[in-house]
Amino acid sequence: MPEQFPYILGLDCGVQSIGWAVLPKRVRDFGKLKLGVRCFESGTGSESSAQPKNVARRMARSIRRNLHRRSQRMVQLTLQLQNLGLLPACKARDPEDRNAMLAAVDKELAAFRTPDDPREAHLLPYLLRAKALDMKLPAFGVGRALYHLALRRGFKSNLKATASEADEKDEGKVKAGISELEQNLKPTGYYRTLGEYFSHLDPEEQRIRQRWTSRKMHEDEFNAIWDAQAKFHDVMTPEAKKRVHRAIFFQRPLKSQRGKLGFCELEFDPKQKSSQRRAPMACLPMQRFRYWQKILDLTYRTKAEPTVEQKLTREQQDQLAALMEKNENVKFKEIAKMLGFKPKDGVEFNLEKGGEKALMGNRTAFKIAQIIPERWEAMSADEQEQLVNEMLQYRDEIGLKNRLEKAFGFTPTEAAKLSVIRLESTFAEFSRRALAKLLPLMIQERMHYSE
Repeated sequence: MPEQFPYILGLDCGVQSIGWAVLPKRVRDFGKLKLGVRCFESGTGSESSAQPKNVARRMARSIRRNLHRRSQRMVQLTLQLQNLGLLPACKARDPEDRNAMLAAVDKELAAFRTPDDPREAHLLPYLLRAKALDMKLPAFGVGRALYHLALRRGFKSNLKATASEADEKDEGKVKAGISELEQNLKPTGYYRTLGEYFSHLDPEEQRIRQRWTSRKMHEDEFNAIWDAQAKFHDVMTPEAKKRVHRAIFFQRPLKSQRGKLGFCELEFDPKQKSSQRRAPMACLPMQRFRYWQKILDLTYRTKAEPTVEQKLTREQQDQLAALMEKNENVKFKEIAKMLGFKPKDGVEFNLEKGGEKALMGNRTAFKIAQIIPERWEAMSADEQEQLVNEMLQYRDEIGLKNRLEKAFGFTPTEAAKLSVIRLESTFAEFSRRALAKLLPLMIQERMHYSE
């Protein structure tokens, strides 16, 4: 430090505070020592809240964005249907004029409901969607049915988009609701389409809105209505079907973040800008690297020899590795039992001192083996890795399902179950190339990563 600064400034930077101290260089000036701390306001809304202040703002912005996109989608659909003559002319971009046009169409199509049944007055669009399967509808009736179908398109999952256990839990509730609805469709006999099922419900007894439906239900109904009505309306050509289908069901894919993926810290050359990116945490080499780290770290003490810390023998390590390869988690009680200890022996492992109850096994292999146990066991190591890589690459469940059927010969049921598996979405700090060099040393030479 230059001589014009006769003091030393020390800073301790924290998340919500900065501690500082000014220390004179000369001993005789130590009495002038100054120190303190500057605390910042919490980044959350209140001391009891764990959410940052901008969460509410971000959620409001997301709602506005979704409403805008939905509005634009309905405008584009209205224009497409008007060009085909399936809806009367109106100012499509004016919501009030568009609603007035729909009200006029509903009044014109009132003949499709029974006057003495007040229930049907609320279900005209559903009646049109149901009758479109079996009889000719007026052109405006077809347009009204398709417009109503587009208002609620159903749930479509974005594979790999689930980043947290909470999100995955919420998605599980949605799929459970969809499955329940599918089961309710079958006993009624009106299960060709969703609209046909809803058209036979009484809103006073069973709700129609606020139900979880899948995107596939709506797409199947769209195809059924179009194919049935195309026989009566010449304007409903295959080309027109593609345009209307896109207007209703197009969903922009999530923006890829792979360009922001970091480089492997062991295989990165800053001069050459190495292309060795970090490997997915769900890939098989990383799953095995993770549990072999724990195996090589694992030691234990017994009640008989509380001061002696013992390591697992090579044979015991192999047994534990085989156990972790086939399980999502392995509890320490199971490890003690595998080693031949009984509860009275009081065995204690070093890795359970922090409150841990189990070690993570090969979670990827476990989830796949739950669906195709015999096929997974019969696969070679290269085939297993190829399958996992395909599952990590695809972002769309339908595309992955088709790929698994064609490339691996899975049955439609097996492919469907594999396509919805949620693998770990994070990334490791090493690349596949680095893991290929590290794993043999760990497994064959029993060298720890630190070595």
